[in-house]
Amino acid sequence: MGAMKFTAARCVRVTLNQLIIVLSLQFSSSQAQAKSVRVGGEQGWTSIDSATGLVRDYADWAASQVLFVQDSLEFHFTPGACSLFRFQSQVALDGCDFTNGVFLFDLNSTSPVKVTLTESVVHYLGCGRKTASGVSHCQLGQSFAVVVHSSRARRQLADLSPGPGPDEASTKSSSNNTTTIAAVICVLLIVIGGILVCYCMRNRRIVQNTTLRKRVSNTDLQEVISNITHGNAAVTVFSLKELEKATENFGEHLVLGLGGFGTVYKGTLRNGMVHVAIKVSNSASKSGKKQLMNEISILSQTSHPNLVKLFGCCVETEVPILVYEYIPNGNLFEHLHRLRFGVNLNWAKRLQIASETADALAYLHFAAQPPIYHRDVKSANILLSNTFSVKVADFGISRLTSPEKTHVSTAVQGTPGYLDPEYFHSYHLTDKSDVYSFGVVLMELITSQKPLDYHRGDEHSLAAYAIPIIKEGNIDMIIDPQLKEPRDEYEKSLPIIQCVAEVAMDCLAEKRKDRPTMRMVADDLQSIKSFARRNVSGRNV
Repeated sequence: MGAMKFTAARCVRVTLNQLIIVLSLQFSSSQAQAKSVRVGGEQGWTSIDSATGLVRDYADWAASQVLFVQDSLEFHFTPGACSLFRFQSQVALDGCDFTNGVFLFDLNSTSPVKVTLTESVVHYLGCGRKTASGVSHCQLGQSFAVVVHSSRARRQLADLSPGPGPDEASTKSSSNNTTTIAAVICVLLIVIGGILVCYCMRNRRIVQNTTLRKRVSNTDLQEVISNITHGNAAVTVFSLKELEKATENFGEHLVLGLGGFGTVYKGTLRNGMVHVAIKVSNSASKSGKKQLMNEISILSQTSHPNLVKLFGCCVETEVPILVYEYIPNGNLFEHLHRLRFGVNLNWAKRLQIASETADALAYLHFAAQPPIYHRDVKSANILLSNTFSVKVADFGISRLTSPEKTHVSTAVQGTPGYLDPEYFHSYHLTDKSDVYSFGVVLMELITSQKPLDYHRGDEHSLAAYAIPIIKEGNIDMIIDPQLKEPRDEYEKSLPIIQCVAEVAMDCLAEKRKDRPTMRMVADDLQSIKSFARRNVSGRNV
């Protein structure tokens, strides 16, 4: 969680939320008695959206609530190995700092749990867990702040104090209503005025930017990019005008994907001859800029057929816009989890994808100078061409290291379900952290199951779920049913699938010293692929 930039739209939304609260305090008599507010939909508070792989973000929902002392939040959740904490401040909430957090309850119950709001302050609530070593882990989206009003405000709202006579009450009520209406009109005028001011300032900025763009493109950002690319002529600096033309002014009909990172558009350059993917970040924070610069640095220094190619960038905006080669066939996650229809990933294609991904990661670890740890290996970052050739992408949080270093000490970053447990506990990032994540991808290729699924019985983690089943010799139980048809082809492929499963289990060893290197994994998969090819050739003779 980082500092959030307040746009004009966000300011208006916050203001309107406050206006709703004011109106509720004035007119709603239903708030007179203590109430219980549900948190979580039909699937529960901790449920995962199958399309995004993320939990719902409750921040905006919390901002619209009108709560008083003695009201309660009723949490409906799916059981999970997490707990709810009350934080002391927004800073502690944003930083997932459980040090002084107040433990409320474990999310391991099948019935709703109520949290009564006992103080008229801002309550900061977050979901996560503490390990024995004191390491905490936040659940993305499951944190919010709620403003709790005093009991006095509730009494005033309900008009519980002894009232005046009928005539006096009528006069007082009329006066109060007039005052309230006047206050509401004033607030509305302020909101409308604020919108107009923001609109005028935005238009003024657009006019100013038109004259300043050339100047901006020749300042610090371009110099920094020139330094980190070491004058690499293959990395082009595009003008904003070129990218606007390429994307039809960033038209919504050309959006390829949306996410926490920003928006990716499809574009065409050089009179429509070259298709590109253009990533526009939605974060102007220091960390957001650092990640983009990091990606430029890494991709400008690497060259491998299975790594996505960076064509260039634009530095005329607050945050650089990156331009990549266009990969038309989506990503592996979409194909494995049936988010792209009409395409069947047979075992031969899956083995090819595994082998090419391993080659790309082995190149980063052993051929790149300095070595690179990807740090976020997952199926969603494995892009596929029309021939299902792999392009590993998203190097925003990758780390350059030194050959003589055994590890890099760094804050834990990555995707739940793929994260190396030893890295999570020790904060020591090594090449074996990527090996573990790749092991999870291999399990995905075999099972087509998600790396983290709260509806999967006792074991939410795919690695923890699959390994005991494979060790017991029951791999057939978890192989993707789509791979089992036609049956004769499946029976021929089964020994190959078992070999890949053994490689996956080696990658998923609990201790990093027991895991192979990516070079060893790539060699193993290449041998398995060659063996499979010989078997097919032998049957065709």
